[in-house]
Amino acid sequence: MGLALANHLEDSNERVNSMIAMQKRLLESLPPQVNHQKRSIAEVTESNVAHLLFQLTSSPTPISPAKKRSKRVSSKRSLVWTHFDTGLRGQDPIATCKYCGQVYACDRSTHGTSTLWHHLRFLCPQEPLKGQELQRKNPRTPKLSYSIEECRQALADMVIIDEMPFRTVEGEGFKRYSKVLQPRFDPPSKVTVARDCMQRYVEEKPKLKKIMKNQRICLTTDTWTSKQNLFYMSLTAHWIDDEWKLQKRILNFCSVADHKEETLGKRVEKCLLDWGIDRLFTVTVDNASSNDKLIEYLKGVSKDWKGVVLKNRFLHVRCCAHIVNLVVKSGLEEHNSSIDKIRTTVRFVRSSLARLKLFKKCAELEKIPSKSLLTLDLETRWNATYLMLERAEKFEKAFARLAKDYRPFKAYFPNKEPPNADDWIVARHMLCFLKLFEKVTTRLSASLHVTSSIVFHDIMLMRAKLVELVGGEDTTLSSMAYFMKLKFEKYWEQEGNLNYLLFIVVILDPRHKLNYLKFCLEMLYGLDVGN
Repeated sequence: MGLALANHLEDSNERVNSMIAMQKRLLESLPPQVNHQKRSIAEVTESNVAHLLFQLTSSPTPISPAKKRSKRVSSKRSLVWTHFDTGLRGQDPIATCKYCGQVYACDRSTHGTSTLWHHLRFLCPQEPLKGQELQRKNPRTPKLSYSIEECRQALADMVIIDEMPFRTVEGEGFKRYSKVLQPRFDPPSKVTVARDCMQRYVEEKPKLKKIMKNQRICLTTDTWTSKQNLFYMSLTAHWIDDEWKLQKRILNFCSVADHKEETLGKRVEKCLLDWGIDRLFTVTVDNASSNDKLIEYLKGVSKDWKGVVLKNRFLHVRCCAHIVNLVVKSGLEEHNSSIDKIRTTVRFVRSSLARLKLFKKCAELEKIPSKSLLTLDLETRWNATYLMLERAEKFEKAFARLAKDYRPFKAYFPNKEPPNADDWIVARHMLCFLKLFEKVTTRLSASLHVTSSIVFHDIMLMRAKLVELVGGEDTTLSSMAYFMKLKFEKYWEQEGNLNYLLFIVVILDPRHKLNYLKFCLEMLYGLDVGN
């Protein structure tokens, strides 16, 4: 080794001497005007060469392996560092637990993160990761494991959440899509999926029963008849949870033998006992006569339950949105030729695709910016008439052009003329009148927030509007308002038809309290009854 070092030094001296000679020849070749700089350049060159010679001839300083590895700098990619604070203890890096203060060595050249993960999962007194899987990589990294049970459970959840028919899983397109996602999973039959959905119901039912335990429950029930003359009933529960949030769950949806009060009452009673509900607060139903007897049946069977309020005296709540529907329909039943003409006009346009294209062309020529489509009203929904008038009145000029350019349009009215300017004026007046009731219906039909605090105010608002129009100069609106006021009085101005719990809501509102309620009751029932 000494001989090799001597040879190395000899070669280094020869290279340094050749460099010095080259520098001297370069200085001699410089012109005379820079002769005064030769000395300084030579001095710098000799000093640099001397320093180079010293580095070549001096022995190398030994470097320990530990210090050499410590110079490596890498970023903290593991999620474990979100739970530890890093620092130095002397020359050694350390990691301190944010929860208990335990200190571990964390030199990343000699230590990994397994000890830190083990501490978080098993040793830390606060157990921040107890029961969780070890996450050493990015949490977005998907699992590579395959479980047929998890796939079937996810498939059942998809069918339930998206309200898909069971036969969807047997479609060819769904099978191809499933094979792309997971080639090893064979979609089950619709019978198996239905069985899995039922199993999910069995698993979730005890959890929901535990959540509803000791909660004050408000029920809503409704019945209807299908096209096949089959009778159905639904039962929905509403309550305010411990975090003051409105909760809604469908407890039952089943077929019944008939719509008689005893049949419905027994089915509701059975459902309540099955779910363990005894703290019943109110039951909201529509205004069918059978529902009145249903409430009487429920009052009788539940009056001794420990959770009832005042022996179920205020159990019955009439559906306010249904009453508004009945009130407005009673006014629309009054024959109105203007509405009949507009309805016939809309029916003509919607009767064929060719007529609809022709109507759109007329709207473009009249430069009508509205893109809404015409709709026909329904007998069971009064606000459908409102929507029909609201959309049709925007196309008044398009209808006029259609009547002028298209002869079959006038022939569609055998006994009357198409709507004229006066008919559209009447329609706009009715829209202004019905706008209030449409807003009230929308507010009272909400299902994501509590509406009991606005019911009484909307009732008083509708009453004031009807009283104003009954004595108005417009004979058409006055006649409608008169019949609507009669229906309004039947349900809300007769003593006892309005649930007194709605009065409690007004009293508890700090903006109104008892004085406002007293004023409104005097308007509804008079001074003697209102006080």
